[in-house]
Amino acid sequence: MFNTNHKNAQKYGVIHVNHHENFDDTGAFKKSEKYIIENANKINGVIVLTEAQRLDILNQFDVENIFTISNFVKIHNAPKHFQTEKIVGHISRMVPTKRIDLLIEVAELVVKKDNAVKFHIYGEGSVKDKIAKMIEDKNLERNVFLKGYTTTPQKCLEDFKLVVSTSQYEGQGLSMIEAMISKRPVVAFDIKYGPSDFIEDNKNGYLIENHNINDMADKILQLVNNDVLAAEFGSKARENIIEKYSTESILEKWLNLFNS
Repeated sequence: MFNTNHKNAQKYGVIHVNHHENFDDTGAFKKSEKYIIENANKINGVIVLTEAQRLDILNQFDVENIFTISNFVKIHNAPKHFQTEKIVGHISRMVPTKRIDLLIEVAELVVKKDNAVKFHIYGEGSVKDKIAKMIEDKNLERNVFLKGYTTTPQKCLEDFKLVVSTSQYEGQGLSMIEAMISKRPVVAFDIKYGPSDFIEDNKNGYLIENHNINDMADKILQLVNNDVLAAEFGSKARENIIEKYSTESILEKWLNLFNS
């Protein structure tokens, strides 16, 4: 693509993942993403999914033509009922980067203060056995449930009062976005990249300093014990996602880019 010469064609590279090797802002860059960025001046530009990643790239490389256009998401109908049961949900692959071990530590803190709270964790992966052992060791079997793989995540979201994310790496964070479409507020570690683009702290969810499990536990308790606040956050979350990620909104961004 970089060496082709089509005078009437606009050419853009697209980066859908974190460009850091270590999933944060330290250490080396991934080779393929670094190559695209360093050759951005040979094409019309490079597209990334989040504004935070765009700003990092501008600070790290001598380039200017980096643009933020997210993936669009299908805006399905929100559940008709608001969940009042104290169920905290999590849907993801059970792999190291999701740090579900930290989620179990958060659950332990929450349950010590409110034994009525339940955690429903959906997914399969390499750390599942380790997590199951951790739940057993902490005597959390009555409060934390590994539900396995689901083919109906939207149905699962209906059962949750809120969603929690301890992930250390996201390209955009589609599972969190899906929760917000369903009017479920999200409590997430503020990691690169994704959550800070759509979670407005203390307005439609909570952004937590990475690894601060005590603060995360406190924010979960605030939401599970305040139906009015959880419902307000959930409604604002859906409104924000529709504004940012609807098909119409993303198409408009592409058209503006092509016509600029």
